Amino acid sequence: MYDSKSQTIVAVGKKGVSMDIQKYGRGANLQAGATKNIWHQKFTLVGEYVVSERGKVIDVSGGRDRENQNVIVWKRHRGLNQKWRVEYVQDAKPEPKKGQLNKDFGLYVLRPFHVVSLMRGGRYLETNGGNVYIS
Repeated sequence: MYDSKSQTIVAVGKKGVSMDIQKYGRGANLQAGATKNIWHQKFTLVGEYVVSERGKVIDVSGGRDRENQNVIVWKRHRGLNQKWRVEYVQDAKPEPKKGQLNKDFGLYVLRPFHVVSLMRGGRYLETNGGNVYIS
């Protein structure tokens, strides 16, 4: 879910946990970390890319479309392993106030969703033990 207060993508069912670039943004690995409302946890949906505040994009490592493949952030090279779509878990109409679109970030507030790779397998981001991978 997108949390407008911290401006982060938070893990559903894991209070206080957000998508985070490892080593306080100095690494490439994407992980689930304690929500801190800091630049290396802020991502925006821009077309088919999920972009960090510093311009790196979410990338399936090595471009391999396979179960449990690691997910990193990398310079945009327009490969399919960097393209995503957002699928909202529940599409309620009319949308509740907490589900309004945040136009600055392209995501609905406090509305569960999956980030799905546009690679052939259509796998989505998952977390386990802090690491982010596709499943």
